[in-house]
Amino acid sequence: MLLMDLGGWTVDFMRIDNAIPVADTAHSLELGMIRCVDDIREQVRRETGLSLTDAQIENMLAGQPCTVSEAVRDTVNKQGRKYTEHLLSATMEAGFDLHAMEIVKNERNKNAAQYFRPQTTQRDEFYNFFFKVCRKYNIDWATATPKERAFAEEVTRVTYEHHVAATEGRSLATVRAAFEA
Repeated sequence: MLLMDLGGWTVDFMRIDNAIPVADTAHSLELGMIRCVDDIREQVRRETGLSLTDAQIENMLAGQPCTVSEAVRDTVNKQGRKYTEHLLSATMEAGFDLHAMEIVKNERNKNAAQYFRPQTTQRDEFYNFFFKVCRKYNIDWATATPKERAFAEEVTRVTYEHHVAATEGRSLATVRAAFEA
């Protein structure tokens, strides 16, 4: 199991084997929620000139009502996803298995935890393929160009659909070829 604590300034994680913390796997990244909120606030300011409060940003990340335009809400959510992708990428690069992750929520990260909850086995499998593709082609999602992102998404889709077809005993010819409409 991977224990991850999303704190204010840092994200700390450690592997736990048979209910025993493995101290030599402890790792800390300076990617806490304060950085996430600050990055979002700065991006909104650059794009719109508005200065949002922490509460406004956290409410939007949690999907709660906030009296801002849809464009501002979209920017906040886009930056929240970018933060999440960067954090997940950094975690994978540190050698941790995201499928074994538990969320330790505290007051500061309670809204971000929703981005990390696995929703289905299918989603988990897909992301496993996605992260393998990103590692294979040395793609850091948070800094990738639109072309690199499109490439990673398409290679992941084809690879994952081939896996599903083979698992279900279907011909690989049933999978739409890469980069076809």
